[in-house]
Amino acid sequence: MRDALVARGYSSKTIKAYISQTERFFAGLQGTEASINDAAVQKYALALLAKGLSHAYVNQAISALKFYFHHVLKQPKSSAYVRPKKESKLPDVLSLDEVMRLLKVVKNPKSIRLFCT
Repeated sequence: MRDALVARGYSSKTIKAYISQTERFFAGLQGTEASINDAAVQKYALALLAKGLSHAYVNQAISALKFYFHHVLKQPKSSAYVRPKKESKLPDVLSLDEVMRLLKVVKNPKSIRLFCT
């Protein structure tokens, strides 16, 4: 798998991540090799989500396994994998009290004008 990733110009961090994801998938497999199919990958992805892992992590696992099955095992491409929707996280926003405390510690009044414009 490493050779296939290097040949396609993947970065060293992607190579490390994909190999780790593939190793974790096979380490967690229960049963025989006959059960390695799209359904097994989908079950694995659902198990990762159930553990509370991020959607980005699960998407990376799916991408690594798709790469492995297509480029290493030479299986036909499959579009059967359902990827989790991208998480939308709200930004951290300061409360009014926190903003007031920040402005009160400013020594130079000119600096406050910079914040207020």
